[in-house]
Amino acid sequence: MLTSESPHLPCQLQFHKEGPFYPYVGSFLVAIAGLPSIIDPSNPLKWSADDRIMLSGVLTPDREISPFEVHQEAVRGHLAHDSYCTSLCVMLANTAYAVAEEYQDHSPAFEFFRHVRNASSHGNVFNFSSREPCTAAAWRTARIDDAKKGKSNPLYGKGCFGEFLGFVDILELLWDIEQLIGARSGPA
Repeated sequence: MLTSESPHLPCQLQFHKEGPFYPYVGSFLVAIAGLPSIIDPSNPLKWSADDRIMLSGVLTPDREISPFEVHQEAVRGHLAHDSYCTSLCVMLANTAYAVAEEYQDHSPAFEFFRHVRNASSHGNVFNFSSREPCTAAAWRTARIDDAKKGKSNPLYGKGCFGEFLGFVDILELLWDIEQLIGARSGPA
């Protein structure tokens, strides 16, 4: 559950469990919620060097990770907050677009989502081919100028998350896209 102070936005963003984004948004929120305990030098979860989390493999052997070592990397600043949040946004944008692509109707909001996904796939940087952006791309107050193509587009080479979009914007964008999908496909 997310809240918004804006009177123009829904008070709570509640992704439908049957909707396309629920498991991915949920995983994103779990990762974000864990950030304070990861970066807190006092080690509030009391991880020890002996603690392990098992990750099972199918084609490769099972592996253990050490949450204590992950915590230590974060405390040392090797997993910086902005970089961590950007990576989560990039992963969420890529996965969510792959799930929603079948609903792509080339509306301005979906085109905006497509460009965000493309930026996510190019290291969180907008990278337009010589014919892109090919159609109007807009979401809420943001616009991607489709009159300027390729490298002449003002967004070309600019960062997506952390520069053009904030970290919570991916959740708001996905919520809006889910509403568009639901409106076209009927009740979830």
